[in-house]
Amino acid sequence: MEHLFVGGAEAVKNDYGFSLVVNCTRNTDITFPTECKHCIRIEIDDSPKDHDKLFSYIEESRVLDEIHSALQKGDKVLVHCFTGAQRSCAVVACYLLKYHAMTVNGVIEYIKNKRPIAFFGDVHFIQAMEECFSKYRNVVR
Repeated sequence: MEHLFVGGAEAVKNDYGFSLVVNCTRNTDITFPTECKHCIRIEIDDSPKDHDKLFSYIEESRVLDEIHSALQKGDKVLVHCFTGAQRSCAVVACYLLKYHAMTVNGVIEYIKNKRPIAFFGDVHFIQAMEECFSKYRNVVR
């Protein structure tokens, strides 16, 4: 996942040439870099109660497909929330579940290994990840 980045709101200010930025916050306004070709907002609170909303947003916005398409072209993608610990990590987890045939536990450990603050304290959106796993586990990639 060389071109896939996870971060907090401050990560948008870094000049890494992101062509796709996914903002996983309801009310954190960000000024996107001018080189950003495409920005998607997933308006969700950092609450385990919003797991169903996260899965719905993922499905409706086709954000996982957008991430995959950008990465296939070699573009850089940033998925961020306020601190880069829950919502953004959950979206990246769902992407990995859909396109890289990982298990829920495997994807959580993978992300924690890459980003130590990921899922700090608890995994808020485990149910959304399990829904993604159930939906995509038999998809031919």
